[in-house]
Amino acid sequence: EVDFALCLVLAICVKDLVVEGLISIGYWRLGWAEDVFRGEKAILWLYQLSVLGLLSWFLDGRAGIEWIGRPLVAAAGSIAWLKILWSCRSFETLGLGRRILPIFEALTEMYGFMLITLFFCLSCAHTAYA
Repeated sequence: EVDFALCLVLAICVKDLVVEGLISIGYWRLGWAEDVFRGEKAILWLYQLSVLGLLSWFLDGRAGIEWIGRPLVAAAGSIAWLKILWSCRSFETLGLGRRILPIFEALTEMYGFMLITLFFCLSCAHTAYA
């Protein structure tokens, strides 16, 4: 039996994805496509997709299979923390925003290194599960 609250949360998540998709199409038509997947938008898309995957996994009735559920919960939780951190960049209390912004700028300079490191980590994970 599917819980009504779970279906409601799934419907809201799908609605949010549709709205973000329409906003992205509007950006693309205006020639602002490069701004769609930057910063907060990228984190928002990843979070919504991971939550949608998690909810659809629960609704599918296979909630006992941990090999797919645990990574989805981990992804949703990690991205939620990144959303909170990204939201803190505008706080002026205790100089929090001024401390976070240079770190974000330094991370943007490291995309290439982080991408290569990601492939090494994924190859190690693949080897561990083989």
